[in-house]
Amino acid sequence: MPTEPPPPLYEQECPEDEALESSALTNDPQILIIPATDSLRFQQGYLGAQGEHAAIEGELQVKGAQGNRWRKLTMDLCTTETAYARSIELGHARIVLYDSQNERDDGAPLPSSFPFAIPLTPDMPQCIHTPQSALAHVLTATLHPTDEASPPLTKALTVHTRRFISHTHTLGIHPIKRSIDVPTRVEVEVPRTTFTAFEPVPVYVTVPSPRRELVVEAGFRLRNIKAEIFRTIRVRRGDDDAEFDMPMDSESDSDDEHIHGEDPLGISLPPQEKASEPSSSSSHAAPREPAAVYKTVISRSGALCRFHTSLPVRLRFLLHQSSPTSSPSDATRPLPAGEFGPLDSDTECGCITQSTLMHSVAFRIRIHATFRNTSTHTERVSTISIPINFLPPPAPLPEVEEWMETAYHKKHDRPPARTVRGDDPEAAPHYDEGEAGPSYVANGEPPPFEERDAPPSFAEASTSSRLPTFLESEQEIYVPSSEDGSMEPLPAHPQHVIEGEGVLFGFPASAQSTALGGG
Repeated sequence: MPTEPPPPLYEQECPEDEALESSALTNDPQILIIPATDSLRFQQGYLGAQGEHAAIEGELQVKGAQGNRWRKLTMDLCTTETAYARSIELGHARIVLYDSQNERDDGAPLPSSFPFAIPLTPDMPQCIHTPQSALAHVLTATLHPTDEASPPLTKALTVHTRRFISHTHTLGIHPIKRSIDVPTRVEVEVPRTTFTAFEPVPVYVTVPSPRRELVVEAGFRLRNIKAEIFRTIRVRRGDDDAEFDMPMDSESDSDDEHIHGEDPLGISLPPQEKASEPSSSSSHAAPREPAAVYKTVISRSGALCRFHTSLPVRLRFLLHQSSPTSSPSDATRPLPAGEFGPLDSDTECGCITQSTLMHSVAFRIRIHATFRNTSTHTERVSTISIPINFLPPPAPLPEVEEWMETAYHKKHDRPPARTVRGDDPEAAPHYDEGEAGPSYVANGEPPPFEERDAPPSFAEASTSSRLPTFLESEQEIYVPSSEDGSMEPLPAHPQHVIEGEGVLFGFPASAQSTALGGG
């Protein structure tokens, strides 16, 4: 009988565990950076709005710190823009939360909680995050030891900012029309090219009745029409990047011709790399780094439709910025450890048109009309692209609590000249002197109770030992029928009202026609 081989010898595969255990046994304190207790975001105030002031506010908690070991605690807010191993500092602010030299009692322990507030400049941009670059605002807490030879203890956390515009800012109506004539005419109209973030974008598509030859002889059929909002984030690769400075309006629609609405919603496409040709003067010239362009479909809508013999096809779309995340996705990026992600997220970072030193964010509306050729059994997609701008959302109006507004009116409103009191039906009755009350009768018995005030009889008296049966409780439920005229009809679903629709531009929702009902 053969002997069994000895068991294998295993080596430790995770030496990091020992490092974690050893670090846990040290006396280094734990630093936590969290928003204020009454907020879920670090930013307070409406950044960019006229007459408003914004700041990054929160609370710094230090646990397990010895007072005589640490001499100073600082908080820094640094705004940096990084791309292709380049970094530019856009802003930096520092505040001192604790300094042992300013403390009266030298032996006092280090406090465990430090509220902080760092003002933001009005031109502070919104952060941008891509897999290869970022415009980020980083909070860094630094605990300086008393021994200058020892390294300081730091904790960094990325915070996100939101810009706003004044609530008095208005956007005028300037209708824009675009059309194509191949293979048939398709017209697209928008009320303007500038919108505020998270504002619905109305798009009106009209397909006139085609020529008879196109349908009968060529065999073209209209299948569907799609509308989407397309976001493009460009990352500058160098100072001589001419493509980065090119206006978004001058972009060709070559990319739209082969991308026809099949991109996943809310997922950024891989960056397009465009390498320049080497110089003719030197055959060994090194090519420049490729440009990174991240494209994401952040909203999409569509409808099935077909040609009509005499009536045009009319479709009205309302597009919303409903992307699950506003930053280009990166499946290889690990999740941050130890950060409070749900408290402050990047879901609103790339929602406005913005241009900085290394990044530019632009938006377009793309309309895709899909035609089918029944003769060759092929499909053709015609695309119309309209560049648009998204401004920050308007700052909400200042609201006063109801109790404060009521107290203000009670204090400042002029009292009435006289008070008129009405009869109170529930007040006690008044009897003249010497008049018998209603309970007085000849036999001395009180009058019977009214039906609504009568107590239950002994047979129907409720007790805790018996609950109503299902049939008994069901009899008390009144379900009105559809023919019951006493019941008010349910209110209709409110539709979004667009000022000027059907008069200055487009057509109302009631005028839509997909020609699927006949013709």
